[in-house]
Amino acid sequence: MLQRIALVVLSCLVATPALADTVRIVDGTFVDSSSSVADFRIEGQSFVLLGTATGGNLQQCGPCLTGMPFTLSALYDLEGPVEFNGETTTAQGRFAFDSAAIFIPQLAVGQQAELRRAFQFLGTVVVDGSSIQHQVTGMGLATARFVNTAGEGIFPTSIRYDFAAAVPEPTSMLLLGSGLAAAAATRARRRRARLAARSSTSEWQGD
Repeated sequence: MLQRIALVVLSCLVATPALADTVRIVDGTFVDSSSSVADFRIEGQSFVLLGTATGGNLQQCGPCLTGMPFTLSALYDLEGPVEFNGETTTAQGRFAFDSAAIFIPQLAVGQQAELRRAFQFLGTVVVDGSSIQHQVTGMGLATARFVNTAGEGIFPTSIRYDFAAAVPEPTSMLLLGSGLAAAAATRARRRRARLAARSSTSEWQGD
């Protein structure tokens, strides 16, 4: 009886991967350009993973109506061949993207559009042959592309998630641009003032 219990406990320990430290993804892309498969490359400290994942939410409408909400949140499953830290192997896992919805733009026939929103990312990865479950987190900008095709209407063509160490909000980006413009204007005024002062000094010396 004790031997049977010991075997059950041992099997549970083997089947349950140990949790590794959380890896923050600071670079990479995750591109969904089909109805069920996405290509990705994500990178963090001592962690580089390349492969494909299934799932997503790309084909949530088609044709899409102008003004309707379109979510950039999505779930993907990983199961199959990957490249992990330069070595080819297989892995299992799940990736979750969380982002605010966008709204389908009004497009004339032949027109295309790109809409962006910030996203948060959370995932788990278990590489075959390893007893470690990697937890990954991150953030970045999600870009959804749409096209209006003659006779078909508006369709999404891809969703791309670009990871970054930090992503400023649109208002922050606007303020940053305004700040740069103000700094440039200030430098220009100071330069004109110096030139005017030099010109006045030259005229005075000439007299």
